[in-house]
Amino acid sequence: MTKQGKYNLLGVILLPVAAVLAGAIATANGVWEAYGKTYGFLFGLNFVFMLVVALFSGLLLLWAAGDKSRWLAVAPTLLTAGVGAVWYIWSAIFPSAVAPGWQFIGVPQYLLTVAAVSLVVVLVMRLTGIVSKTA
Repeated sequence: MTKQGKYNLLGVILLPVAAVLAGAIATANGVWEAYGKTYGFLFGLNFVFMLVVALFSGLLLLWAAGDKSRWLAVAPTLLTAGVGAVWYIWSAIFPSAVAPGWQFIGVPQYLLTVAAVSLVVVLVMRLTGIVSKTA
């Protein structure tokens, strides 16, 4: 397994762990009261979402031969996981006054946009030859 493949797997785990950690922080701050099954739901929801994104990145990684193209292949996974983790933690520390806790259900649909846009950008860069598969 390449170094980028390990980062792809790390990205799959990063977002669900960040969601559970943010849930624990939100519970400690008194934003909402999470139960044990709530943490399992948060982990599962984000894990399945990131698994789908990582599968697309994994396919791109299979077709990449150079170091630059491998990093480009795992960019959708790492970008989505990073944005989601920061968003969850930020929203747990500084909850919204109107609907605290909304991000635990609302964020995956926004992260779907981040993942789709980053996948399209990567595919365009690969198909147009901006970054070749041997770069």
